[in-house]
Amino acid sequence: MQVMNWNDLKYLIAVHREGTLSAASKALNVNQTTVSRRLQSLETYLKAPLFQRTNGSLLLTQEGLNILPLAEDAEAAFLKLEKQASIPQHIQGPLKITSIDSLINEILLPALPSLLKTHPNLEVNLHGASNNLEISKFEADIGIRLARPDSGTMIVSKLSNIGLAIYGTKEMEQKAKTVGLDKLPWAKYDDQLSQLPEMQWLDASYPSIRPSVKSYSASTLSNVIARGIAVGILPCFLGDSLPTLKRLSGPHPIIDREVWLVMHSDANRTPRVKAGVEWVRATFRAGENRLKGEGFRGSP
Repeated sequence: MQVMNWNDLKYLIAVHREGTLSAASKALNVNQTTVSRRLQSLETYLKAPLFQRTNGSLLLTQEGLNILPLAEDAEAAFLKLEKQASIPQHIQGPLKITSIDSLINEILLPALPSLLKTHPNLEVNLHGASNNLEISKFEADIGIRLARPDSGTMIVSKLSNIGLAIYGTKEMEQKAKTVGLDKLPWAKYDDQLSQLPEMQWLDASYPSIRPSVKSYSASTLSNVIARGIAVGILPCFLGDSLPTLKRLSGPHPIIDREVWLVMHSDANRTPRVKAGVEWVRATFRAGENRLKGEGFRGSP
């Protein structure tokens, strides 16, 4: 008993769409003889002619028209199956990513649905904290750091630069024009973070300021500044996202910081970690201009 070759249906569809054997062979990247032979095989199995030549083109016969919807349904099912099969089903389980809370909330979280859509069996733990979890001790799978750590047994690669600027409300901007930035109330990081480049820049540029508010968190500082309580330095991707804030230091960032991706060398061979790393890198590439502070809005 002869069995139909399901693969022959794609030749029926291609000839119908392209109109000639020559055009169909180019679309399928095979020679014309192969297209002709596969159509003949399908016609033999179905015991009916599928095409008739009219004005130099091949048009479906009534038998062909009856078969076409079924062939297209089979094509759609095959493409769906092929797409599903292309998603590695072994990418599953917990994936812990650690970074500062502002990068977690502003950069990673908006892009998270794309990761979960591609890898629905992942269990993503986004750990937002200023302190660094030990990648070398497998406390986290992926670390995103604002300073390059010693590599040791870890794989370290640069993700992007982050621009920082001085932000304040419109009311603070008006006050600054009258009394100067150094006379305004300031919000800055806790003294334990005085070694940060932005805090060192602030101490060198405005040594006379007396902070009104201190915090360990960039998100907390941004809330303080957005409420008009004080002015302060924020990452541009964070400050620019708050509609009540303006850059008081001008259109260009006052300082840049580097962002680094860190993972254990052994974890790089784990499919779930590799998938997470690819997603993190793609997310930072997509947001590069925003991270660098090049999406400036308004006038200082």
